[in-house]
Amino acid sequence: LMALLAACAQPADPGQISPEVPSPAVEGPNDPRPEPRVPTTTPEPSPTAGLESPAEPPALIEYNLGEMKIAQTAGESAAELPMLPLRLDGLIGVPSAAGAHPIVLIIHDSHPGCPPDVTSGAAAWPCATGVEQRNFLGFDYLVRELAAQDYIALAINANAAYTTALGNADAGSRLSDIIDLHLGTLIEAGRGGKNLFGVDLYGRVDGQRILWIGHGRGGTLAGQIISERALNDALGATYAGYGPVLGLLQVAPTHESNTKTAPADLLFDVILPACDGQDLDLRGHTYFEAAREDIGQDAGAGRQSPATSLLLERANHNDFNARAIPDMAAGQIRPDCRLDNLPPPDEQRAFLAAYAAAFAGWVARSGQEKADAAAGKGLDPA
Repeated sequence: LMALLAACAQPADPGQISPEVPSPAVEGPNDPRPEPRVPTTTPEPSPTAGLESPAEPPALIEYNLGEMKIAQTAGESAAELPMLPLRLDGLIGVPSAAGAHPIVLIIHDSHPGCPPDVTSGAAAWPCATGVEQRNFLGFDYLVRELAAQDYIALAINANAAYTTALGNADAGSRLSDIIDLHLGTLIEAGRGGKNLFGVDLYGRVDGQRILWIGHGRGGTLAGQIISERALNDALGATYAGYGPVLGLLQVAPTHESNTKTAPADLLFDVILPACDGQDLDLRGHTYFEAAREDIGQDAGAGRQSPATSLLLERANHNDFNARAIPDMAAGQIRPDCRLDNLPPPDEQRAFLAAYAAAFAGWVARSGQEKADAAAGKGLDPA
């Protein structure tokens, strides 16, 4: 099990998002863009330079980029939809080491965000900050571990993407816009622009080495977004100043009948919890099968990037997220999936933290670091 490093969190000051970030149609403030910061000269070495000192723990900060509204894309209905209110908050982990670091984006599942209306029982959105279930905080352990491994890790609030309030909108389109608003602002801060993350990011963000981790429906929609972008644009296209996405880790992905199952040609892994109480048939494996069937088409013209599907025995769906309630449905079918037979949730999360770090190294590193990461995730480097 990986040892998780503790870090003190400092809340970021609330603010508004920079309007220079490429984004969908929005309603929001019109703040002027600040002048880019000029790098300072290298200071003279101190008398203690060269002496070994303990590595500083990564910064782990809960941030708030402000509130805004975005246009919605209709789902099955062609009716005009209202603007969708967003609260752009999340959790960021930043390594202590200098230099530009790869980015890992973490997308939580469609757990409840706002409680239903007390009178009608209908879905409600938005709700007060003290009422909303902040599902992204359930991945603080993953943010902390990845930051300790020299990645800038970002767990974003995706509740707005999943709400059934405010019309029958396309959840994938909502999530795509939310992702670009968070990542675009991160890239801007790394270039010396406006920074609302509460930690110095100038020169520390590598927008060309980026991978996504999605849990449940978050992993499903992430695959859909990446595939649609690969179809609509050249594979090297950038969105909000970053990209392309180099790898995708789908953790307990759900299967939706209207979702394209053929993933884009990028490195991706699927983790299937054997005691998944949300998807008893483990149909998320179809994403791996679609990739496997793509390999031999047209004499090598098909898929080129490796993919892995992994079955994690006695793991369940919700225990990957520390804020989610346990899912018990699997125990009705499989006796070995009863609650008293499952490992402690911390063990399941420790596995994901270790595997995600190895996956990130496999995707974003090179040379011996890449080979070591491949071995760490169970692959023969040769």
